[in-house]
Amino acid sequence: MNSSMPPKPKEIYNALRLAHGEVALPPGDLFSYCLREICSFHTIEPKAEAAFHALSEIGNSPAALARARPARLKSALAKAGPFVGDRLSSLQGLLRLVHRDLGGDFGSLFKRSRLEVKKLLKSVPGFGDHGSDRLMLLSGRHPILALDTHGLRVALRLGYGETKRSYGATYASVQRELAPLVGEDPNSHFRLRELLRVHGREVCRMDGPLCEVCPLSSSCAYHARAQQPMAETIRFAT
Repeated sequence: MNSSMPPKPKEIYNALRLAHGEVALPPGDLFSYCLREICSFHTIEPKAEAAFHALSEIGNSPAALARARPARLKSALAKAGPFVGDRLSSLQGLLRLVHRDLGGDFGSLFKRSRLEVKKLLKSVPGFGDHGSDRLMLLSGRHPILALDTHGLRVALRLGYGETKRSYGATYASVQRELAPLVGEDPNSHFRLRELLRVHGREVCRMDGPLCEVCPLSSSCAYHARAQQPMAETIRFAT
């Protein structure tokens, strides 16, 4: 962690809630959420929605999709654009997980231990550490601060964790420092995660962050570093 203390999770939450409003509730149907994730990989929203709609016409339950011919599934997924082979591999892996390990009940997965859930989800192509963490968080049963790219950037700039050589290592460093401070309530983790995501997309952007309108700039390590050259210039000019 940086030498200066970053704002506490409650301070971050209160400031961002005032700036961005309340967050939406987590999705109720996690299987459909997974289908949307598969369709959304490296594409734009209209194409992802077209692919999801095509899958829904085949069936929106694991059993219905498992009965469909692979060629029909592939045709539906192709509406999302490139990487159709990767999408099909992820979908088939997800269906195998549901039928082979869960007896057809995807929701039962999240009643298991965190370690077992992660192991099973990571057996599905395309579902890595972050995807597994996000699904466990959305289930409402596991208190995991599953930050996306935008939220991770905000947390780093505020002073949590360190930028490492890999995204996974950076993600883990932020998790170790910030997540334990949020508590054991999964809803608290979800609300903070969503507000950090929105803030990173709209204000604390990768390029051209809008520090002048950020409610956290006064306690932000990134903003403080950005002000130092200006302060030095003023000091030597006077």
